[in-house]
Amino acid sequence: MQNWDLKTILAKLDKGEISSTELVQYYLDRIKKTDVKLNSFISLRPKEEILKEAKEADKQRASGKVRKLTGVPIGLKDNFLAEGTRTTAASKVLDNFVAPYDATAVARLKNEGAIIIGKLNMDAWAHGSSGENSDYGPTRNPWHLDYTPGGSSSGPATAIAADLVPIATGTDTGGSIRLPAAFTGVVGIKPTYGRVSRYGTVAMASSTDSIGHFSKTVWDNAYILSITAGHDKYDATTSKVEVPPYHELLDKLDPKDLKVGIVKEFFDENIIDSVVLAKTEQAIKELEKKGATIKTVSIKNIERGLELYYILMSAEVASNLARYDGIRYGNDRTYFGQEAKRRIMLGTYVLSDVIPGKGLETTYAKVAMARGYLQQEFKKAFKEVDVLLTPVSPTLPFKLGSKTGDPLQMYMSDLLTVTFSIVGVPGLVVPIGTATNKENVKLPVGIQIIGPNFSETLLYQVGKLLEKPEILNEINLT
Repeated sequence: MQNWDLKTILAKLDKGEISSTELVQYYLDRIKKTDVKLNSFISLRPKEEILKEAKEADKQRASGKVRKLTGVPIGLKDNFLAEGTRTTAASKVLDNFVAPYDATAVARLKNEGAIIIGKLNMDAWAHGSSGENSDYGPTRNPWHLDYTPGGSSSGPATAIAADLVPIATGTDTGGSIRLPAAFTGVVGIKPTYGRVSRYGTVAMASSTDSIGHFSKTVWDNAYILSITAGHDKYDATTSKVEVPPYHELLDKLDPKDLKVGIVKEFFDENIIDSVVLAKTEQAIKELEKKGATIKTVSIKNIERGLELYYILMSAEVASNLARYDGIRYGNDRTYFGQEAKRRIMLGTYVLSDVIPGKGLETTYAKVAMARGYLQQEFKKAFKEVDVLLTPVSPTLPFKLGSKTGDPLQMYMSDLLTVTFSIVGVPGLVVPIGTATNKENVKLPVGIQIIGPNFSETLLYQVGKLLEKPEILNEINLT
């Protein structure tokens, strides 16, 4: 069963070649064997409950009652509420918190028959780019255990790459799905802001939080988004734009009709490692050979996105974390980790000039206006091209511990992702190959495909042309 993608699993379940019980047992055995090295799970549901649900799924299939995910195991990033499960957001503040209800995305997956295996590791409160800010220890990259799998969705990305689950949920506020996807060689989607409901997820920065997921292939990813996306009465920011069957439309694009924009500012050899640039440019040439038109575009002030993001995000983090006072639930504020405290202090400072009568003079308001300006610049760019392509990270995955002593250096890992979060557009990351670093370690490289709002269908179509899911077979985890 090793390295089966979701499409293969569904076909074998439908044909009766495997049972859900066998499938679940395989993943439980694999987790027990390998996760002691990886630390991708914070908690697992009781084995007897999981197997009971798997046996029930087998009975449903035998009776012809088959839903889209009947008997398929999934993992949840530990900031998704799932009724009756421990939900910590990787912080000891919520060490003993048990979710009283399901997040909307979780409910939709469960309604289609998915079986939750457990909750996956992350940077506490989703604050981080490397997975090292978890109160339950860092997650390790299955390509090489000394390296980061990226963050904040470190556990979900690692679990997919290491074949511990076929599907895992994630959240992306400034790159928290896209960076780990690139660092582990899997597919990750940050949908358009409001495409998937945020209801029932632990909030980080409410105006950029996006709900997505990880998979081995583009088809798998498209299939899951067709289930989780859509309007939700519990989340006023969700859109009523129709949700198409993304997975059925993957082959509907003629590359000759595609105009691809290469963001000039994000292909600067002074900020991007040469091996990352070379691999990205190789993928672009492959797309050009298939008939796509390639055009270099410049987006005015796109490089200012990092500073705007960290002002905006910190203010919203400080506001959202204010609710964790230890009175209604959870432990008191002394349990906050160093990074959470850093962002609370920065955000409180940003909001210190928000007083009655100041209005548009406040720091937060000025950043919000600059955000609107950037959104207009992106609209101009998408009049020239259909999608934008950029590297995901300035570097290959870096060693654990190499940036923890320098927060600013760590924040620079988000340089190529945060601007797209600010403007709310969707981004898909697919693996395009591997590269060898200076220590002679082979590591994966991903590419980021960005489109205008609600262009997920197009992103998946382009991703299908570029993806190289076979690289996961190169992982040597024993």
